[in-house]
Amino acid sequence: MSQPVDREFEEKVGRGLVAALLLVHESRTRWPALDDIGHIHRLIFTEANPTMAGEYRRDNYWPQYTQFAVPRWQDVPACMLRLEDLLRLAKQECEAAEGFERQEKILEWAARIHHRFECIHPFEDGNGRTGRALVSWMLSHYGLPDFEMLEDRRPQYLLALETADAALKTEDLLHADYWPHQTEALQPLIDIIGEVLEESV
Repeated sequence: MSQPVDREFEEKVGRGLVAALLLVHESRTRWPALDDIGHIHRLIFTEANPTMAGEYRRDNYWPQYTQFAVPRWQDVPACMLRLEDLLRLAKQECEAAEGFERQEKILEWAARIHHRFECIHPFEDGNGRTGRALVSWMLSHYGLPDFEMLEDRRPQYLLALETADAALKTEDLLHADYWPHQTEALQPLIDIIGEVLEESV
């Protein structure tokens, strides 16, 4: 049986998300960094749950909506540092590409970063919202539309994340390497991000 929706909480989170997306658009001239991820989460939850806002989780749990075993909370900071390494590599590879190849590279890295972030699951709550806002930052940096996940696409989106999960192990999150079979498993997520952008245009 599903839990009742706390409408006041959701309204506060909704206002926080608007503030976070405003930050994304105001800052899109620069590439996002690790501190920006915490800032996005802090803006989303400052009103709804200030004690959690911007703070990494300090518990071990297995989210009901994912089959992936998230890392121990003690490993989250190290995993996030590896994510920062990936963000830097993403910037380098996107800048090195040109034309249509650049757009393909942007979509590929948006999917990589988003999936890696969701697997780390660094926060107690709001990882999906924060992760999609981070993707929107990456996309808007190159003049592309936001990554807005509409409800009718949600099942397809979650299935794409699960497909990518199968190619990744929890210990992989402590490394910045990305293997070809992992990128191949990300293809459904890459496709969804591309389709959402096409619909936005």
